[in-house]
Amino acid sequence: MRRYVLLILSIMAFVIPAYSQIQNKFFGYMFGSRMYHMEDAMKDNMCTRQTDDLTALNVDFGGLTWDYVEMGYVNDKFCDIRFHKIFLQKDSASGFFLHLKEKLDSKYSYYKILSSCNSKAVLYDDSKNVCMLTYEYSESKGGNIFWYLNLYYWNLNLDNERMSKYDNEL
Repeated sequence: MRRYVLLILSIMAFVIPAYSQIQNKFFGYMFGSRMYHMEDAMKDNMCTRQTDDLTALNVDFGGLTWDYVEMGYVNDKFCDIRFHKIFLQKDSASGFFLHLKEKLDSKYSYYKILSSCNSKAVLYDDSKNVCMLTYEYSESKGGNIFWYLNLYYWNLNLDNERMSKYDNEL
């Protein structure tokens, strides 16, 4: 019996690390990096800074050029990244959603925690980082309505730190 348990534990030690964990490094910088690092990485993408956020335009990532990307920071530590692509037609948005979902499923299937055949969202969580892909019909800041494809990554510890910071402001 003891041999059997040791065999199972040994197999798990080799199999579990074989699954890709959720990505935590973007454009050369990991979650926790300082804001000026990402500002430098995004200098060719019209990067703008607003307190705890950076925004960049026309950023290439994952085989797509995203219309805009937002990077969030807490206490000058990189904690999340949000990619957004705008579409006029639902078919285009849903087609890209399905294409990216297939890629993410093959990379992170072990960590998938939310998805259904009718869903416009899929979520992956490795208990350190989270990845979420969505598409939605929504109003822009300018008042026009578009289809948005959104890809989010965030670090859970840094996100909790941000929430604590906001709670302490109250």
